[in-house]
Amino acid sequence: MNSKISPTKVEVLKAEISSAIYLYFTSRDYISIHLLVSAAHEIADSLCRKSDNPDLSLTEKLKIFPKDTQKKVLDKFREGYNFFKHANRQDETPPALPINYTELLLLWVIYQYRAIAKSWSWDMLLFVYLYAKKNPALVLATDPGLKAAYEMLLKIDDSGISEALMYEDAKKYFESKTGGGLF
Repeated sequence: MNSKISPTKVEVLKAEISSAIYLYFTSRDYISIHLLVSAAHEIADSLCRKSDNPDLSLTEKLKIFPKDTQKKVLDKFREGYNFFKHANRQDETPPALPINYTELLLLWVIYQYRAIAKSWSWDMLLFVYLYAKKNPALVLATDPGLKAAYEMLLKIDDSGISEALMYEDAKKYFESKTGGGLF
């Protein structure tokens, strides 16, 4: 057995997103979810800046503001992630981690991943779908592809699915309705 792996940044990005979604549906462990999503965003933002999708980068979007404002916004944006990443800062008060912020960041990272990889997995689609049911105007305004996927899923009888449904049941449900795989 090989004791080393050599994943690409896109593979790591997908793994972090999928792990965050898994935790979202199975445990609601928001600290771990926040850290995974923040780490995924760091990769996705970097990949977007270097790709033909620089407009999907938060760093690029902030360039319309003065540099000091850019720094303040980015510092606030990364506050929770940096607090836990730099454990040697014991005298600091932990920042609040708004759950809706983490969910929105996960949605954004899925959107970035889709632009980078030109596909998304069933679990990403499941998260987007359930998020869109709660916030349709926000999700549907971002991308015609998301809108098309959402409209496709609205045709599926989802009366048997809720956020309380176990992750594996949700996986089986969506694979049976969509054929599984990437979209």
